[in-house]
Amino acid sequence: WPDCSGMVAGIKSECRPDSRRNGGRIPTGTVAGFDRNTHRYPIRRRFQILGTMLVIISIPLVITLLTDIRRVKLTSLVESVLREHLNSPNQSRVTNVAIDSKDKQMVVTASINTITYVGREILRKIEEELTADIGKPTQLELEQVIVRSGAVDPTPAIRTAIAPAKPAPETLTTLKDKSIRQLNESCREIESFITPYKVGDCSITFSDKKKPITVTVSIVRDYPANQQEISWLTTVIEKKTGESLELKVTTLPILPPINFTGKNQLDQNSLNALTSLKQKFTDWPVSELTIVKPVASRRAAPKIKKHVSDLKEYLIKELLIPEKQITVVQGDEKVMRVKVVFKNK
Repeated sequence: WPDCSGMVAGIKSECRPDSRRNGGRIPTGTVAGFDRNTHRYPIRRRFQILGTMLVIISIPLVITLLTDIRRVKLTSLVESVLREHLNSPNQSRVTNVAIDSKDKQMVVTASINTITYVGREILRKIEEELTADIGKPTQLELEQVIVRSGAVDPTPAIRTAIAPAKPAPETLTTLKDKSIRQLNESCREIESFITPYKVGDCSITFSDKKKPITVTVSIVRDYPANQQEISWLTTVIEKKTGESLELKVTTLPILPPINFTGKNQLDQNSLNALTSLKQKFTDWPVSELTIVKPVASRRAAPKIKKHVSDLKEYLIKELLIPEKQITVVQGDEKVMRVKVVFKNK
């Protein structure tokens, strides 16, 4: 122990050994609980961490932006096709379009204001063009709102005098129901005149008494009806309905457009449709088949040429259709088609 006898001006000495004099005290210049030599991240490392966090945050934003851009482009494409086919001055106008994806196909829901109904043939053509442009099977659901074009005459003033009651004549509604029943029976009968082809649709249009009833018959085949066929069909329907009528005959394609997958192979829908030809060519052995090439740019021409070659090979090897009965022609549509004329001799 040190000598504790010496004091300076009345101040008592701690009287501790030198080795314990500062024991338990905090060293000068040091904050409690922290070492003066605490390590910190360098500036470069901080910027790296900050950049990584920004990249992680921006990934979902970029994905959302790309999804919105694709949807805007798709909506613009669909609206353009619909307006091209359905917008007509003083006739019809597209008012609303919605797009949804269901079970690997696109469903386009649209509504139009029109003065006459749009036929199924036009809707089928629009679906085929949308399928070709989008690259995915597309179904069109069209809501048609009948409107009147031009000005509307003012409502006449209500008369107070009550006219005597008259016997109710045959109304358009009762005439329509009666004619539709007779027309459906007629359509079943005329299939015997066009075998092996089928009737795809029958519709009837009524007008005033000065004009005959207009009947439209859609036949599922790839070439139009001649004048003799139209005369026969008109006679059959007039005999059944007992009415003088004007007949219009339209055609619907036997097969849907032929499509290929991203791996340049025939898709399943096309394979299913083509398979039906095998039995048809057995029953009608000298039938003729035509591959109609789509309109394509110079860049897409090699790809279309390979598709035609693969399709022809499939028809010959898998469906056993003789090569001499297959021809290839250039079409004017954006989709590839296969057209058939059935013959048995």
